[in-house]
Amino acid sequence: MVLAATNRPQDLDEALRRRLEKRVYIPLPDELGRESLLTINMKGLELEDGVEFKSIVEKTKGFSGADMSILCREAAMMPLRRRLNASGINIEEID
Repeated sequence: MVLAATNRPQDLDEALRRRLEKRVYIPLPDELGRESLLTINMKGLELEDGVEFKSIVEKTKGFSGADMSILCREAAMMPLRRRLNASGINIEEID
């Protein structure tokens, strides 16, 4: 059994695609899906006043679920990075 996933099925070799019997297409999340992903990924985090998921959802058209997770992870790390920079700690030097 072979299980494979790709974000770019058009780039797969045609001979390989013929050998994969079952194909399941999962489209990119729509606005409601992206908003749900933001809510799930930011759950339990303290957000600044004025953070509106609607504006983020509009700007992330074309993002995959993985892209949304990465975006949330990066956003969650921003306060720590700001604090480290303000204290003069170089993030690159941390092992």
